[in-house]
Amino acid sequence: MDFTTVAKMELNRVLSQIEEYDRILKNLPEGLLHRTARKSGDKYCCIMDGKMQYIGTEDKPLVRQLKSRRFAEHAMKILTEDEKLLVSLIEKYEPYSPEYVMSTIPLTYRTGNPDIIDGIDFINSDEWANAPYRQSSDYAGQLTHMTLKGHYVRSKSEAIIANMLYSKGIPYRYEEELVWEQSVITPDFIVAVPSEGRIKILEHFGMMFEPRYRNSAAWKVSQYIAHGFMPLDNIFFTYEDMNGNIDTRLIESVIDNNFR
Repeated sequence: MDFTTVAKMELNRVLSQIEEYDRILKNLPEGLLHRTARKSGDKYCCIMDGKMQYIGTEDKPLVRQLKSRRFAEHAMKILTEDEKLLVSLIEKYEPYSPEYVMSTIPLTYRTGNPDIIDGIDFINSDEWANAPYRQSSDYAGQLTHMTLKGHYVRSKSEAIIANMLYSKGIPYRYEEELVWEQSVITPDFIVAVPSEGRIKILEHFGMMFEPRYRNSAAWKVSQYIAHGFMPLDNIFFTYEDMNGNIDTRLIESVIDNNFR
């Protein structure tokens, strides 16, 4: 799934939200709310049709309706700006894969072999995958499952994923440490995608039935997003169900559709 596809999906979600908020606003009264803080509790007035009228306490229906309207109006403002941004981005964005770049230069300069481009994401993906890298040394004793590539992983599920990647000829690194400012995060798999000229992350969450594990997984996802990794664009997640079972067909579909 390429970036423009993800952007179009997000645009559709934004348009759907705009439509829903527009429907909500049509059913809410217009007016400006005024709050006065008192020892006995906040009191509210509103200006409607140019006239000030007393409402009362926060639990009055009109107070809730006017607050809901302000929220919906502000959400509409944000969504409208997001719509403009996404439309502009979709119109102007160009892919940067070697094949696309080659197709956009004058015919005289084209070659049938884009491997002349010097970029490890483009042409040296196998070398990149097999070159030394800083692999996590945490809990090394848990690395007990041998993969087809010849390295150990922590779980049978990770062994399945590693073997899928290897069997499909997809270059990857296992548990390479990424250093971000003062924090270090360790993705399960960093995968080179030569067809797109970039790397992506494949993260597998196994023990989702354990609350502490779920909290840790949520924190990890938040760190990825905070550092520019967009789900369904350059980072993908696979899971085991609440009983610890794995759906290999689903995982293979994620790999085939996003890492080839």
